[in-house]
Amino acid sequence: MSRVHSKQSRILVNSTVASCDITGYTTTHRRNLADVTTVCEEGSRWLPGQLTGALSLKGLYDTAAASLYAAAAAAVGVDDRRS
Repeated sequence: MSRVHSKQSRILVNSTVASCDITGYTTTHRRNLADVTTVCEEGSRWLPGQLTGALSLKGLYDTAAASLYAAAAAAVGVDDRRS
């Protein structure tokens, strides 16, 4: 795997390029595990559950029409459930 200096990296949030608007970011993820061990087994057995995660962006406040803030504000209240 080749390495690239972080100055050349890009952060994309859906179709919005966020690289020039943010000063930092953090990510978290976690997978819940269900214990499915029976009395007859000698060890522990686990089944992977739902994967959850979060993305937190830190940056400058910009209310321009094509900014990351405008994209986030437009997404508030969007119901993307399928029937």
